[in-house]
Amino acid sequence: THSNELFMVDSNTLETRTRMSAYHQDFGQISQLACIQRPNMENFIAVSSTDCKLRILSDAPSKSGQVLYTRPFGSTQTALKHIPEMRVLMCGSRSGIMSSCTLEQGDHWSSGQFSSHHQVAVSSFCFMKTSHHLAASMIDGGVQVYDADSASPLSYIKQKESVNCLDYSPHFKLLATGGHESTPYLYVPGDKRCVVTALQDANETHK
Repeated sequence: THSNELFMVDSNTLETRTRMSAYHQDFGQISQLACIQRPNMENFIAVSSTDCKLRILSDAPSKSGQVLYTRPFGSTQTALKHIPEMRVLMCGSRSGIMSSCTLEQGDHWSSGQFSSHHQVAVSSFCFMKTSHHLAASMIDGGVQVYDADSASPLSYIKQKESVNCLDYSPHFKLLATGGHESTPYLYVPGDKRCVVTALQDANETHK
């Protein structure tokens, strides 16, 4: 919240389980959150704040809110994405730097090997499970696709306006983006962009 509070709420009862107002008063406002779920194991919550640090907290009932890992950055993180298939948390910053944190054994985290640098802020990530490709969107309208294993850039898409969000459909094998153009776009890997005209027409009434 804008009051620098982090609430952990039970999804079944909607009751607040943990409220950590004092915890975040010293760390600035929360910029991004990512829930890291592991079946039948301890879960985590990744929190980035305006003090330019990433903190990974335990979600276990016995130590809910305990900080397990802290990593300083040169600027605030503007995008977080957990990739369970790779045991990796992707981090994108306001300065355009992309990096990763890796979950080792138990609850031990370390700096990952993924590294890339753009000139503008990163807004979102999505992971293409079938191809092991990672897409990152930027506020200048750029979308960069990488090989997630090697961090090698594969393809680049440029839109006129900022891209705020993106996601991948494994069923249709399409990459969807949305941003300041008020028009969602669909991309087929290796093909040209096609506009979703039905949604574009619907958005015209809300401008």
